[in-house]
Amino acid sequence: MNAYLDTLESPVGPIVYATDHEGAMLGLKFLDGCYPLTLEQELEQCSFLPVRGVSTAVRKQLLEYFAGERHHFDLPLALRGSAFQITVWQALTRIPFGETCSYGQLAVASGYPGA
Repeated sequence: MNAYLDTLESPVGPIVYATDHEGAMLGLKFLDGCYPLTLEQELEQCSFLPVRGVSTAVRKQLLEYFAGERHHFDLPLALRGSAFQITVWQALTRIPFGETCSYGQLAVASGYPGA
């Protein structure tokens, strides 16, 4: 299955992101970050074939966010990982714009208060 990668210049540095064939987000990373694997390598480990392509919906929403015009993303997410990881990522999506959450609060919100 293909994963469509695109890059975007942002106020905090260049970003690479990937979507699946339906436009669901597969991943996003800052290009200037220090990671054990690139986004392309992570996708390959999950049996995706990374190819260059443009996801108009993702690009549009990211540009609106960085312009201060968007406070909520309504993109589909293709979450990958263990049941625990997916539960935590879903809890992260419920943190309102402009608010923060401690690891302890996130653990409780995820249903794993001791995590």
